[in-house]
Amino acid sequence: TPDDDDGAEHAAEMTGSATPSCLREGTGKSSKYAETWALFFSKFITAYKKLGINMFAVTPQNEPEFPAPWDACAYTPKVENDFIAHHLGPILNQTHPEVKILMFDHNKDHVSTWGKTILNQSSPASPYVDGTAIHWYAGGMDRLLDGAV
Repeated sequence: TPDDDDGAEHAAEMTGSATPSCLREGTGKSSKYAETWALFFSKFITAYKKLGINMFAVTPQNEPEFPAPWDACAYTPKVENDFIAHHLGPILNQTHPEVKILMFDHNKDHVSTWGKTILNQSSPASPYVDGTAIHWYAGGMDRLLDGAV
Protein backbone atom coordinates (compact mmCIF):
# COMPACT_ATOMS: atom_id res chain seq x y z
CA THR A 1 0.00 0.00 0.00
CA PRO A 2 1.11 3.64 -0.22
CA ASP A 3 1.79 3.55 3.55
CA ASP A 4 4.23 0.61 3.42
CA ASP A 5 7.88 1.16 4.23
CA ASP A 6 10.45 0.82 1.45
CA GLY A 7 11.38 -2.83 1.06
CA ALA A 8 8.10 -4.17 2.47
CA GLU A 9 7.52 -7.73 1.24
CA HIS A 10 4.17 -8.90 -0.08
CA ALA A 11 2.99 -12.18 -1.61
CA ALA A 12 6.41 -13.80 -1.20
CA GLU A 13 4.98 -17.21 -2.05
CA MET A 14 3.05 -16.11 -5.17
CA THR A 15 4.03 -18.02 -8.29
CA GLY A 16 2.44 -17.26 -11.63
CA SER A 17 -0.87 -15.72 -12.51
CA ALA A 18 -2.25 -17.30 -15.68
CA THR A 19 -5.53 -15.64 -14.85
CA PRO A 20 -5.09 -12.04 -13.84
CA SER A 21 -5.67 -12.82 -10.16
CA CYS A 22 -3.69 -9.73 -9.30
CA LEU A 23 -6.70 -7.78 -10.60
CA ARG A 24 -9.45 -10.14 -9.46
CA GLU A 25 -11.67 -7.22 -8.49
CA GLY A 26 -11.28 -5.76 -11.97
CA THR A 27 -9.77 -2.36 -12.67
CA GLY A 28 -12.62 -0.10 -11.57
CA LYS A 29 -12.12 2.87 -9.26
CA SER A 30 -12.59 0.82 -6.07
CA SER A 31 -10.22 -2.08 -6.92
CA LYS A 32 -7.56 -2.28 -4.22
CA TYR A 33 -5.66 -4.80 -6.35
CA ALA A 34 -5.48 -2.49 -9.37
CA GLU A 35 -4.44 0.35 -7.06
CA THR A 36 -1.67 -1.82 -5.63
CA TRP A 37 -0.55 -2.91 -9.11
CA ALA A 38 -0.28 0.74 -10.18
CA LEU A 39 1.67 1.50 -7.01
CA PHE A 40 4.07 -1.30 -7.94
CA PHE A 41 4.78 0.50 -11.23
CA SER A 42 5.54 3.69 -9.33
CA LYS A 43 7.83 1.97 -6.83
CA PHE A 44 9.60 0.09 -9.65
CA ILE A 45 10.30 3.39 -11.44
CA THR A 46 11.46 4.96 -8.16
CA ALA A 47 13.85 2.07 -7.46
CA TYR A 48 15.44 2.36 -10.89
CA LYS A 49 15.64 6.14 -10.58
CA LYS A 50 17.57 5.73 -7.29
CA LEU A 51 20.11 3.71 -9.27
CA GLY A 52 20.43 6.49 -11.85
CA ILE A 53 18.27 4.75 -14.46
CA ASN A 54 15.46 6.94 -15.78
CA MET A 55 12.41 5.46 -17.47
CA PHE A 56 11.11 7.03 -20.66
CA ALA A 57 7.80 5.15 -20.74
CA VAL A 58 5.87 2.13 -19.50
CA THR A 59 3.10 -0.02 -20.92
CA PRO A 60 0.52 -1.61 -18.61
CA GLN A 61 1.30 -5.08 -19.99
CA ASN A 62 3.35 -6.65 -22.75
CA GLU A 63 0.95 -8.58 -25.00
CA PRO A 64 -2.21 -7.83 -23.00
CA GLU A 65 -4.31 -10.22 -25.10
CA PHE A 66 -2.09 -13.19 -24.18
CA PRO A 67 -3.00 -14.98 -20.91
CA ALA A 68 0.59 -15.88 -20.06
CA PRO A 69 1.31 -18.80 -17.73
CA TRP A 70 3.74 -16.62 -15.72
CA ASP A 71 3.38 -13.40 -13.71
CA ALA A 72 1.29 -11.35 -16.11
CA CYS A 73 -2.21 -9.97 -16.51
CA ALA A 74 -4.49 -10.28 -19.51
CA TYR A 75 -6.42 -7.15 -20.45
CA THR A 76 -9.25 -6.20 -22.79
CA PRO A 77 -9.35 -2.65 -24.17
CA LYS A 78 -11.90 -1.64 -21.51
CA VAL A 79 -9.96 -3.25 -18.65
CA GLU A 80 -6.71 -1.53 -19.69
CA ASN A 81 -8.61 1.72 -20.21
CA ASP A 82 -10.00 1.57 -16.66
CA PHE A 83 -6.62 0.59 -15.18
CA ILE A 84 -4.93 3.58 -16.81
CA ALA A 85 -7.79 5.99 -16.04
CA HIS A 86 -8.35 5.10 -12.40
CA HIS A 87 -4.98 3.80 -11.20
CA LEU A 88 -1.84 3.91 -13.34
CA GLY A 89 -2.41 7.33 -14.89
CA PRO A 90 -3.18 9.17 -11.65
CA ILE A 91 -0.34 7.62 -9.63
CA LEU A 92 2.31 8.16 -12.33
CA ASN A 93 1.02 11.69 -12.88
CA GLN A 94 1.57 12.32 -9.17
CA THR A 95 4.84 10.44 -8.60
CA HIS A 96 6.57 10.36 -12.01
CA PRO A 97 4.95 12.89 -14.36
CA GLU A 98 7.95 12.66 -16.72
CA VAL A 99 7.26 8.96 -17.47
CA LYS A 100 5.05 8.35 -20.48
CA ILE A 101 2.31 5.72 -20.67
CA LEU A 102 2.02 3.81 -23.94
CA MET A 103 -1.15 1.81 -24.49
CA PHE A 104 -1.61 -1.67 -25.96
CA ASP A 105 1.89 -3.17 -26.68
CA HIS A 106 0.72 -6.08 -28.80
CA ASN A 107 0.27 -7.10 -32.46
CA LYS A 108 -0.46 -4.38 -35.01
CA ASP A 109 -3.62 -6.04 -36.33
CA HIS A 110 -5.61 -5.17 -33.18
CA VAL A 111 -4.28 -1.68 -32.48
CA SER A 112 -7.25 0.18 -33.98
CA THR A 113 -9.70 -1.70 -31.72
CA TRP A 114 -7.72 -0.71 -28.65
CA GLY A 115 -7.21 2.85 -29.86
CA LYS A 116 -10.94 3.38 -30.35
CA THR A 117 -11.46 2.65 -26.66
CA ILE A 118 -8.38 4.10 -24.97
CA LEU A 119 -7.49 7.05 -27.21
CA ASN A 120 -11.07 8.20 -27.65
CA GLN A 121 -11.34 11.79 -26.37
CA SER A 122 -14.26 10.80 -24.14
CA SER A 123 -12.13 8.13 -22.43
CA PRO A 124 -10.92 9.06 -18.93
CA ALA A 125 -7.64 7.25 -19.76
CA SER A 126 -6.92 9.34 -22.84
CA PRO A 127 -5.28 12.31 -21.04
CA TYR A 128 -2.76 9.95 -19.43
CA VAL A 129 -1.76 8.12 -22.63
CA ASP A 130 1.17 9.52 -24.60
CA GLY A 131 1.36 6.97 -27.40
CA THR A 132 0.88 3.42 -28.59
CA ALA A 133 3.27 0.49 -28.45
CA ILE A 134 2.86 -2.20 -31.11
CA HIS A 135 4.60 -5.33 -32.26
CA TRP A 136 5.22 -5.22 -35.98
CA TYR A 137 4.02 -8.72 -36.76
CA ALA A 138 0.73 -10.63 -37.14
CA GLY A 139 -2.23 -9.58 -39.21
CA GLY A 140 -0.67 -10.64 -42.52
CA MET A 141 2.27 -9.27 -44.45
CA ASP A 142 4.45 -9.83 -41.37
CA ARG A 143 7.72 -9.67 -43.24
CA LEU A 144 6.80 -7.01 -45.81
CA LEU A 145 9.43 -4.54 -44.63
CA ASP A 146 12.31 -7.00 -44.23
CA GLY A 147 15.32 -5.64 -46.06
CA ALA A 148 13.73 -2.23 -46.63
CA VAL A 149 16.57 -0.41 -44.92
